[in-house]
Amino acid sequence: MKAERKVLDRYLQDSRRKRSRKRDVVLEYFLRSSSHISAEDLYDLVHREHPEIGRSTVYRALKLFCDSGVARQVDLKDGRMRYEHHLRRPHHDHMVCTRCGQTFEFICQEIESLQERAAASIAFAPESHSLQIYGVCKDCRRGEARPHVEAPRTSRRPIEVK
Repeated sequence: MKAERKVLDRYLQDSRRKRSRKRDVVLEYFLRSSSHISAEDLYDLVHREHPEIGRSTVYRALKLFCDSGVARQVDLKDGRMRYEHHLRRPHHDHMVCTRCGQTFEFICQEIESLQERAAASIAFAPESHSLQIYGVCKDCRRGEARPHVEAPRTSRRPIEVK
């Protein structure tokens, strides 16, 4: 959490903003959460123990975390924007089951290399990218999956594709 706080503090200083106790609380809960948390889910976690922290504070804090590079916004096409830890995590992409909502993170150097070659071929300088693949997981194809859940399950470690 020290690295994230340091990055956020530098961003706040550079953008001439002040650090706040409420924002620090939201950061603490965000960093303790599993990846791919919605703003509403984070608000619920924070608000349980800190009722003085409002919904708008959580939304503004998440935007600030994304702007600073501490968090990244992820659209898993379930109707709710989600946020994941971004700092000190390897770049990864997502496969999302459209039936149960389970999300699998994966890393594929071949895809990364293709993107780099495509950009280089037109002298393009990418600043960021995201890849989400939507489909049906093996459990759902076998009819064994749990019903769609409010907060989709996420693989804990990205799958390395070789």
